Amino acid sequence: MSDQWRLALGTLTTVPVRAPSEVTRRTAGVAMLLAPMAGLLLAVPAGFVLWASLSLGLGSVVAAVLAIAALRLGDRALHLDGLADTADGLAASYDRERALAVMRTGDTGPAGATALVLVLLVQVGAAARLSDVIIGAESAGGDVGALDSGPVVAAVSVMGCVVVSRAMLAVACLRGVPSARPD
Repeated sequence: MSDQWRLALGTLTTVPVRAPSEVTRRTAGVAMLLAPMAGLLLAVPAGFVLWASLSLGLGSVVAAVLAIAALRLGDRALHLDGLADTADGLAASYDRERALAVMRTGDTGPAGATALVLVLLVQVGAAARLSDVIIGAESAGGDVGALDSGPVVAAVSVMGCVVVSRAMLAVACLRGVPSARPD
């Protein structure tokens, strides 16, 4: 397996891979281009959980909570940790060095905790609403004898959202987007 694949999988998923032998700008760039494929490894279990939960009649909110939990287990909540650090740093001070120091600590403060709760609520709400809209649209179609494809379409839609979200990593890593620190 190439260093680019190992970096993408090791950074974005819980898939156990050997560390890359060397991380260069090129390796990291290609890894970010591969991020949507690594995201697919997260999307499939989350989509399956959503589909199974909806098919069992657990309701869209419970199904969405379980799907988002599966997604967060699959990526070690990596992005949530960064979100909490960023929120804490932004709330800490107008002083750049102080804000960066707060972001480096492992603690989650009130701003970080609030950001985590709000983002998870939005993710669950969006997945539940997407499921409701898709299943409602199918029900309105009215073919009583047809296979109930609403949970499948909802799961595939959520999977697509996960993959597209990982594709945004390449956009965030474009030249001209400054890093917080040179190191």
